Amino acid sequence: MDDHLPSGQSVLSYLERMVTYCRMVHRGDLERDYRDAWETAARQLLGPLPNRPPAPAVYTPAEMAPKPPTPKWRTEILAQPVRRIVARFSQQEKDGHGYTTLDYERLECGHIIAAGFNYSESGQPAKRRRCAQCAKEAAAKKQPQPAVKKTKAVSA
Repeated sequence: MDDHLPSGQSVLSYLERMVTYCRMVHRGDLERDYRDAWETAARQLLGPLPNRPPAPAVYTPAEMAPKPPTPKWRTEILAQPVRRIVARFSQQEKDGHGYTTLDYERLECGHIIAAGFNYSESGQPAKRRRCAQCAKEAAAKKQPQPAVKKTKAVSA
């Protein structure tokens, strides 16, 4: 009498095939219905699923790897003071093949540097540059001068 009733596994495989078929024919609405039916039948036939293991803890900044040290070249560049550009001009200089036009910028400190290539996204030229010469002058002032030892004159 029970021979004509499908087994639980055959019901689950039928519902699984229908989910696949609905996905193939792009029927998302029926795919969701068949997936829900499969989950309901599986829960009734196989019992509830075991609980999931707890998720790993979220990393906090304290657990992250330490930040690598800043390279020396970067600290040297950032030590250079930023100065406003007060003038731009070009000069022609003779080289081995004729004359070359070079662009320069005069900073508010009075130093002249070669014009840079960096323009902002809006196409406007830079308004400020870092002055390496000012940084060198400041470093020279900070360096202590070697102390000269005074010797007493010995009279004979």
